[in-house]
Amino acid sequence: MQTSAKFDRILVGVHPSEDAEDTLTAALTTARRWHAKVDLVCGVELPHPMWIGLEEEQQQALFAGSLADVREQLQGLLEKARSRADFEADPDCLRILPGKAAKVLLHEAEECRADLLFVGPHAKSSLFDFGGTTRAILASATIPVWIQRGPATPIERILVAVDFSEHSEAAIRWAAAAAQRMGASVRVLHSFVPPSFAYTSTIGPTPIPNYVIDQERDAARRELETFVAQRAWKGVEVETVFEENEVVPAILGHQEEADLLVMGTHGQTPFHRFLLGSSAYAAVKRVTRPMVVVPGEPATWLEDGRAREAAIGGEPEVAPA
Repeated sequence: MQTSAKFDRILVGVHPSEDAEDTLTAALTTARRWHAKVDLVCGVELPHPMWIGLEEEQQQALFAGSLADVREQLQGLLEKARSRADFEADPDCLRILPGKAAKVLLHEAEECRADLLFVGPHAKSSLFDFGGTTRAILASATIPVWIQRGPATPIERILVAVDFSEHSEAAIRWAAAAAQRMGASVRVLHSFVPPSFAYTSTIGPTPIPNYVIDQERDAARRELETFVAQRAWKGVEVETVFEENEVVPAILGHQEEADLLVMGTHGQTPFHRFLLGSSAYAAVKRVTRPMVVVPGEPATWLEDGRAREAAIGGEPEVAPA
């Protein structure tokens, strides 16, 4: 049974940096359009007590002061973003928590049963390393992760990369549902890489393509058309793009034609995803457009996710707090 994505609750990973306002504005604008509840979370990694030659009370006071400073900075950014996005966020939606950013965000996303985790680009500083944070999040996230790049802009064109795997099923399902919510069109991109066995070397070192390559290419084109035709688009304008290229260069070549990129993760386990079992993180590092990375595993971001959990003996359905 084909299911669609849920957009009820968005968790936004925030951090005080020059691009944080754009990330907040994009997240709040998306929440307004989706009528979603928003949680803003910042994870601050505090120094280990052994690194500071202070008494415990002095350490606690220093830590509290650090968290208060971060909160003050983020409150100012939030006010600007709320004005730009025309979105009245709950005054208590901002939480500043001690710990590594990725661990804090993943934990909070699970606790509040978020349907989407929204983060900024790879900003780096002594306290915040969103390059490492984003990679760690993509390695373990069980919900879609939106990585915002650049200013918040209207999402009118969505580009989703597919390879016909179960991960592509998840990505195209999310893209179709998001397009319905945003009134956007969808371009489905398939990157075809000719198989190495389709070449011979009968004239010196020069490879000569044989008939196998044509058969493989034609089969891939047909599979793309079938794959798209089997989706329930519900009025969404959709077209296909077939390109003979590696997936990351193909995405980069078409990103200017889209306002949002969507891609599935291919790693079967967090370990494989951390070692870049897919091209998702390689694309994340190089794209200049906002990008959503969708995990292939069934989870609560699907409409029937919580019902599925209950059916297989997981936690019973609980209304969001």
